[in-house]
Amino acid sequence: DQSIYSWRGADITNILNFLRDYPEAKVIKLEQNYRSTQQILDVAWHLISHNTQRTEKRLWSDRQSGDLVVLQCLEDEHAEAQAIVLEIERLLSERDLDYNDFAILYRLHSQSRVLEEKLIQRRIPYTIFSGVRFFERAEVKDIMAYLRILANPYDDQSLQRIINTPRRGIGDTTLEHLGEFATSMQLPWYAALELADAIPNLSKRVVERLQDLWQLLENLRLQQEYFSVTELTQEVLEQSGYWAALANSLKSEDQERLRNLQEFLNATSEFDKRKEENEGLLEFLEEVALLSSADTHDESKNSTLLMTFHSAKGLEFPVVFLTGMEEGLCPHSLSQGSPEEIEEERRLCYVGMTRAKDLLYLSYAQNRSLYGSKRPTEPSRFLAEVPQEMLYNRKQPSRQKVLQATLWETSPPPSLFYTQERRGMAPTTPRMVGHFVLNVKVGDRVWHKNWEEGIVISLEGSGENTIAQVEFTGVGTKLLQLKYAGLEKVEEA
Repeated sequence: DQSIYSWRGADITNILNFLRDYPEAKVIKLEQNYRSTQQILDVAWHLISHNTQRTEKRLWSDRQSGDLVVLQCLEDEHAEAQAIVLEIERLLSERDLDYNDFAILYRLHSQSRVLEEKLIQRRIPYTIFSGVRFFERAEVKDIMAYLRILANPYDDQSLQRIINTPRRGIGDTTLEHLGEFATSMQLPWYAALELADAIPNLSKRVVERLQDLWQLLENLRLQQEYFSVTELTQEVLEQSGYWAALANSLKSEDQERLRNLQEFLNATSEFDKRKEENEGLLEFLEEVALLSSADTHDESKNSTLLMTFHSAKGLEFPVVFLTGMEEGLCPHSLSQGSPEEIEEERRLCYVGMTRAKDLLYLSYAQNRSLYGSKRPTEPSRFLAEVPQEMLYNRKQPSRQKVLQATLWETSPPPSLFYTQERRGMAPTTPRMVGHFVLNVKVGDRVWHKNWEEGIVISLEGSGENTIAQVEFTGVGTKLLQLKYAGLEKVEEA
């Protein structure tokens, strides 16, 4: 029931086949649980009993009295995070609890950003268990470094971070020569890049790479006033090759990095929507700097823990919040269509539930952001596998009919996350320009506000998820999701 590491080689059949291989073995079931209340164990059992690949046992506890498991539906991920921090504050005032008695669990690391933001706003100390805070993650720091250079070309530290990220064939020896030249000429590294052909001991190919990088950054720097922060970030991700490098990787950690960058785009979009007329990149960078400085604290001190379901295995807490109980998150979208992987996702949810000693909260959002645009979600199928009388359901009144219609839905919904099925084809970052789908066909001439006129040379997918491959004059081929591309048809004369 707690085998959650098949992707690391764990094979549950070793347990399931044991009695077949050793029929005379004596089975002793360890069914008494000393951690959780019976209410929590009953909810967890009803969930895990839907797995076919398991040996039956039912946990029981002497702790018969306890609170019902709470199920709450919220408007979006911000409302979900806000509800959690307010509940923490309420419980701290009403019960004998400390910050470290609370654990907030999520399926994906990228879900932590909004939770962190709300905790910081309410001045609740927190620690990311076995992980890194959102704005301290390498890929987020990389993109922040690009943006800082565009705001301040004299930021040598940021330039040094991204000069070979993604890899451009600029090695340590080249960096040493560049640094020595900048020092001898009393120039910032950015100016030294432009003068790369004057640096001794550099090959022609290396000089071209340095000057290409300078030209890329300079073009973006000069055009930044015409872009929102989100659009500028998308241009950086695409033109630098950063997005493509991760999208073309088969490593699971690179897919996690992509999700963190998707969440970063949610952050920039939220800023763009609430900013004042004259605010832009500098104000966004200042806001992030304030968040980053506010969330530093001594991790040895009393603090609420944030972690993934996987990281929680083996731990226990008086109060546990399971967040994002939605199709596409829990169970994960990549498990759709595979009964074995759905069963592993159910075991993962079971592990999360049984971390709770006294109080267990399950929450899901009606809508969740992707690239700054709200998308409707479906409650997790796992919620429908628990008898509703066992849950204290904090439904929003306006959601009642929707819950009745969707909680028992069995058909798998579309993924919450943008995916590109074709191997070797790196998706460009969807643009937050238009929120509509164009009915275009191969051969149509289209207009883009940045790349001007182009021709549609292929289409993949359907409806909102259609991906168009467009050949732009003087720019080359771009892959665009029509929903976000802001393309206009060029009418034939």
